[in-house]
Amino acid sequence: MAVADEQLQPVLPASLPASLLVLCHACCDFDPEMRPSFKTVVEELSAAIDEIKAAEAAAAARGGLLERLKNSSTVPASWVSVLGQLTSHIS
Repeated sequence: MAVADEQLQPVLPASLPASLLVLCHACCDFDPEMRPSFKTVVEELSAAIDEIKAAEAAAAARGGLLERLKNSSTVPASWVSVLGQLTSHIS
């Protein structure tokens, strides 16, 4: 009842893309008239998915931390195989 009585909202991770944070807050508006329509929610989620996919593709193109470490000349040879195993499990 605290959500209704005290107008509490869920705590959202700061790591969410800004567009999703805005959408989540809009969906939790205490005035039902201010909440987005289902059509708007679907459109915003589709745009957020595209944004996330583009960010992931850009990160993959420049290589993640494990990939950069694996290809680094400053990493001891004994760690290269460990990094390769980690990379294969994550991919």
